[in-house]
Amino acid sequence: MGTVGLATLPVLAVRLAQEGFAPALPLLGALAGALAVEALYYRRVTTLRDGSALLTGWLLGLALPAGTSPVWALTAGALALGLGKLPFGGLGRNPFNPAMVGYAAALLLFPLALLDGQTGATPLASLAARSGLTVSEWRATHPGPWGAGSGFALSLASLAGGLWLLYRRRISWHAPLGYGVGLASAALLAYDGGSSQSAGPPLFHLFAGSSLFAAFFIITDPVSGAHTPPGRLAMGLLAGALTLSFRTTGPFPDGVAFAVLLANAAGPAFDALAEARRRQTPRV
Repeated sequence: MGTVGLATLPVLAVRLAQEGFAPALPLLGALAGALAVEALYYRRVTTLRDGSALLTGWLLGLALPAGTSPVWALTAGALALGLGKLPFGGLGRNPFNPAMVGYAAALLLFPLALLDGQTGATPLASLAARSGLTVSEWRATHPGPWGAGSGFALSLASLAGGLWLLYRRRISWHAPLGYGVGLASAALLAYDGGSSQSAGPPLFHLFAGSSLFAAFFIITDPVSGAHTPPGRLAMGLLAGALTLSFRTTGPFPDGVAFAVLLANAAGPAFDALAEARRRQTPRV
């Protein structure tokens, strides 16, 4: 938990300022689910001292919509540990980000419960269902830079926390940069200048939804996915491009969880390619 948890406090502060105490209930539910499953699995509370289950529940809870039922949040927290960590041997062995495993599993099992938890149509969902409006016409009725709405302030909070983690050297720059470049590049390719068929400008996708939260707090998980610097960069690029793909073609507005999990799966292959290239590079 430690430093990473402290870095997320600006995100929590912005959410509380925007939505009141509503985000606290799903946050507590996710924490309770994650901690309970880990304690029950090992049959002792002392296993919670490493803080990994606490951090998983905390990140998952911050990602859940404010109106999510605490019961569904608790279920998501339990699934995060029960499917994303413990079956692989526990701490340090999970190939997938547990928080995103919990989020994706809960979203697939209870889609209406999580979607109903949104306090209104998100900018991503609104843009996707704008019914023939050009991007400029759509933006005229949506506040915030590039139409990102209240998500813009959350993105700035994520950026501030992420930069602090970089300054403290708790994360490397490779995965966040890769994610941002991958998402922006894919959005640029899909952007046709703002027609009614456009996916939206790159800056909108960077500052809407959970993009920057994922870039600094999710894709940077030191256990899941790639471990070499080139592998982390490639994993970030893939996760960013997949995020845009899920947003434009998938059934859910954001798609970050599924993009991260697929990128996690490719992480070992990126590491293997990086190691093979290093061995083949002549030394001077």
